[in-house]
Amino acid sequence: MITVLSVFGLCSLFAWSLVGLYLGLRHESHLKELELSAKKGTLADYFSTWSAWKTHAGSHGHALLQALICIIVALIIPQMGFADMAINILAVLLIVGSIVSSLAHWFYFIPLMGLGSVLFLIGILMSTVGFIRGL
Repeated sequence: MITVLSVFGLCSLFAWSLVGLYLGLRHESHLKELELSAKKGTLADYFSTWSAWKTHAGSHGHALLQALICIIVALIIPQMGFADMAINILAVLLIVGSIVSSLAHWFYFIPLMGLGSVLFLIGILMSTVGFIRGL
C-alpha cells in the first residue's frame, strides 16, 4: 500500500498542479470581471465572481496539501505499528477522503466536502496513532 499511496499522492500533485495552471491562466479574465462588476456597482455579480474564484483556489490549495500528506504518510508507514489490514484501511481513507473532499470543494457540495474531510481526518488520526505505536 506504500506504493499505491505514494503514486496517488504524486499523481494528485501533478493533476492539481495542472488545475493551478488553469487557474493562473484564468486569473486575468477573473480580475477583469471583478473590475467590470465594481464599475457597474453590481455587488451581487462582484461577490459571485469573487466567491467562485476563492472556492476554486481553496480547493486547489487543499488538494495539493492533501496529496503531500499522502506522500508523507506513505513514507512513515514502515514505522507504524499496524497490521497490514489497518495500513490498507488507512490508505483507502486517505485516498478516498482526498478525492471526495477535493472534488466536492471544487463544486462546492458541502455534504460530500464534509464527508471527505472526515474520512481524511480519520486517516490522519490513524497515521498519528500508528506512528506513535511504532516508536
